[in-house]
Amino acid sequence: MSISISFGSFGDIVSLVQLAASVISRLASSAGNSERYSELLLELHTLSGALASLQNELHTPRAPSRMPTELRRDIEARIAACRASLEKMERSIVWQQQRLRGRYPKHWRDLWLRAGWRLFAEEELQRYREDARRHRDSVHFALSMLNRESVEDTHRIAVTARSTLDNVSAMAESTRCEVKLVLKNVLEMRKPSPVFLGFPWEGARSYSERPICFVNGYRQKFQVPIDFFMDFRISQMLDNLVNYAMNCALKLWL
Repeated sequence: MSISISFGSFGDIVSLVQLAASVISRLASSAGNSERYSELLLELHTLSGALASLQNELHTPRAPSRMPTELRRDIEARIAACRASLEKMERSIVWQQQRLRGRYPKHWRDLWLRAGWRLFAEEELQRYREDARRHRDSVHFALSMLNRESVEDTHRIAVTARSTLDNVSAMAESTRCEVKLVLKNVLEMRKPSPVFLGFPWEGARSYSERPICFVNGYRQKFQVPIDFFMDFRISQMLDNLVNYAMNCALKLWL
């Protein structure tokens, strides 16, 4: 009977592993099985190991965080088919045991120990071996799909983390530049204001070359560049110009 598997349930695959162990135990309890059913027992052992690996893979941090619906349904179908085969095999074994118990209530256990060679017909035994092998390969394929999905999920996480780191680095660089600009502005604000800015009309090329304050006869002040007083000819021309201006003013006044 096919059972719908709840993929997030912890007990589903565990119970399937237990079912495989029960079938193996029932087969091995009959004498002669080590020869007649050795291949079937080996296939069932490997199938049980594959199911245990699948269960571990689904409940480890490596499992994909967002499993595609197609992959989920595929694995559920494989698990359900495996369960149906194992349940059919177990029902056949239990039916054989119950038949012996009904016919020989006192001696059925002894008869069961000697009934291994007639437990299954050769065709039925071959079919069970093929079913066990097919389900083992199916579970191995499901494991490979899970591993691939885990690798792709890890790659996506790595790409996202790299993009986040790049964004953080860019933000840090931008913040560093802004902080440097703010510090530069703060340092500029702490400097004393210059007396002049270096324009020619200010009469000075540097802080030490301040202009000379000149006052005329009308008490008008003029900022005269110091360069005018560094050359005697220029100074003489300036003095003559001032005297001429004052004389003209006196004539107009008188």
